[in-house]
Amino acid sequence: MTTAVAQRTAFYRVHPGARFSTKRWFALVLPGESAGFVLPGLAWFVVWALSVPPLVASTAVVLSGAGEGAMLGFAQWLALRHWDTTFPRRWIAVTAASASLAWACGMTPSTASDLGAPVWLIIPLALVLMTVLLASMPVAQYLVLRRYVPRAWRWIPWSIAAWLLALPPTFLIPMSIPNDSPVAAFAIGWVVSGLLMASILAFVTGKAMQRLLDGATVDPRLRPGIRHSIYRPWLKSANEK
Repeated sequence: MTTAVAQRTAFYRVHPGARFSTKRWFALVLPGESAGFVLPGLAWFVVWALSVPPLVASTAVVLSGAGEGAMLGFAQWLALRHWDTTFPRRWIAVTAASASLAWACGMTPSTASDLGAPVWLIIPLALVLMTVLLASMPVAQYLVLRRYVPRAWRWIPWSIAAWLLALPPTFLIPMSIPNDSPVAAFAIGWVVSGLLMASILAFVTGKAMQRLLDGATVDPRLRPGIRHSIYRPWLKSANEK
């Protein structure tokens, strides 16, 4: 008699011999996001100092948000490249584009208010746009990550949770500074809030990425050009009487 025992295991190709490092992720993402966060701050200060019209001001901040996203995406990409040397640069592009979208969502309610929109319109608009703001980058990055790890959709709730924890300092610290304070006080407050936000984001997303990538295993039989292929070996044992 022959008995067959089957075990199914999904293998996603990753860079052989490398493991994802949360320390490397934190060391790269912290300065990357901190430096990137300075760009919208500078853009906001310039448009405020020049008293430009609301639409021009919001456009400048939104464009600078793309620069922030590019710096964050580049830092994350460097960490992921250590895990898999073929990880695509597309990660940087989608992070930059989604960051710009997030800043557009964040700037729209205040811009609408400056243009004279009624409160009854601004409040529901802000609630809807806040959802888009939080989900834009996680969803965009998931579209790249799903070709490299199983159950990559988990990156979306993890990343949203990270932003929910990281964003409050960027509002609370600047709001705590009196309006008649010197410019240096606002600059320091912006930098401190950016560092705190980047620290929280780097720590939480690093832990999340580690949980995702620990489930990815190397299968050397997959061709390097195939990213989403799954190999399911059947392990057989024979016991004959």
